[in-house]
Amino acid sequence: MRAVLVLPLVLLGCEARKAAPGPSPAPSPAPAGSNDRPAPPTSRLGEYYWVSGQVNTEKGRLGVAVDAFQRAISEFESEKKDVPAGLLCDYGAALRRRVGDARAAEQAARLLHRCFLTAAPGAPERTRSLRELVELEPAGLDPALVGRDTPSDTYLIRPAAKAPVDKLKVTVARTQKAGDRGYENWAKFLEGNPDARAALARCFEPYWQATQKTTVAAAMPVKLKARLDDDDEYAGGTLEIAVDPALAGPEKTFGECMAAELKPLAAEFAKKGSDGSWAGTVTVTLAAE
Repeated sequence: MRAVLVLPLVLLGCEARKAAPGPSPAPSPAPAGSNDRPAPPTSRLGEYYWVSGQVNTEKGRLGVAVDAFQRAISEFESEKKDVPAGLLCDYGAALRRRVGDARAAEQAARLLHRCFLTAAPGAPERTRSLRELVELEPAGLDPALVGRDTPSDTYLIRPAAKAPVDKLKVTVARTQKAGDRGYENWAKFLEGNPDARAALARCFEPYWQATQKTTVAAAMPVKLKARLDDDDEYAGGTLEIAVDPALAGPEKTFGECMAAELKPLAAEFAKKGSDGSWAGTVTVTLAAE
């Protein structure tokens, strides 16, 4: 009787242990480099070239910056990613600063309009793009085109505004004087010679187009190397005009323009008007009255 009763209990215990479920096996981790990983929502290489363009813009290397921004857009488009509004704004702003380049200004307007259309309402890129576009009005931008829902083929369809050079006032400060009379003669030459004024006006025009400022000032380092005859009398020389290394941005461009435009006049001036070699600095200020 006891053997009969014990057997079912033993079997029941075995069945209970057999029916108890075990823990579910943990899923195997995805191997490194698995293709199941979701693609990033951006172009990493595009972002790199975007930042490269920003860095070069800050350093004044606009040509390099423009190439970097173009490469960045190409990377985004090749990976079928949306081009960020900020990239479009950065690219357009860099192109807008290419003074005197009508093609670059036209391309800048289109990029800036795309930035405005792409940016979300309230995003800072919307205001930034509009501020940049306003700066293109003197170049002939028609604001009505900005109100369209799609980019236009051309934007600069109005006559470009002219720089106010008709009543340009030239002031020359004697910043670092030289003892030779040639220094003072050169300063007076810049102040009163019609050809010198015309040369300076040609430099003021692109500066005004870039900045819309009616006044510009730039230091001008000058050095005259005299040539003496057998009697130690002045027989001519060369007047070198340098660009002040402290200048930057549009002012640096203005300084470079002055050196180039005044070079032929400096060669003529150096034939007479000095007693010997000298070096000094004048500061030229142009003001549109």
